[in-house]
Amino acid sequence: MSEAYRWEKLSSEEVDRNKFWAHWRDTFRTPRGRTGPYDYTVHHDAVNVVGRLDDGRFVMIREYRYLFDRMTLSVAQGGMEPGEDPSACAHREFQEETGYKAERMTELGVLWSAPAFSKERFFVFLAEGLSPAERLDNEEIEEVIVMSKEEVEAAMRTGEFADSHGIAAWQMAMVYLERGSTG
Repeated sequence: MSEAYRWEKLSSEEVDRNKFWAHWRDTFRTPRGRTGPYDYTVHHDAVNVVGRLDDGRFVMIREYRYLFDRMTLSVAQGGMEPGEDPSACAHREFQEETGYKAERMTELGVLWSAPAFSKERFFVFLAEGLSPAERLDNEEIEEVIVMSKEEVEAAMRTGEFADSHGIAAWQMAMVYLERGSTG
């Protein structure tokens, strides 16, 4: 990156913290001399896992989202523990949320969650070779649903599947599968 675009950090202060994220406020100066505050969150990285059964259907999660006061549909998702390997997290979260164990967990890429105000990244995986397993301890109340590709795409059109992380993961998985799993 050209230094002509780089902002200078003048100070940095942690404003708030909980077990999921920290809120930071930096003071910056732009290359044109403007100064001001920049608030952002530092969040644990996360995984989004698209689960595909051998018959071509997909394992989806329906759960309540408090901020929107409604049930939503998405793929299995979860936060990584500090220092946790993304693939290990994907295996753990997928089994916790769906009750399926994955024989193959293919990493499809890494995306930035919201680069204007968060340092969180999310790793996208495709889980295949699924077999029923014990659903690991999960505090969240979720419903596991098996759907065809067409049903998932219809849920996107109706707004039932409106989670941007889940949709990004879904699209990455569809590109991967349409290319014959060659990447």
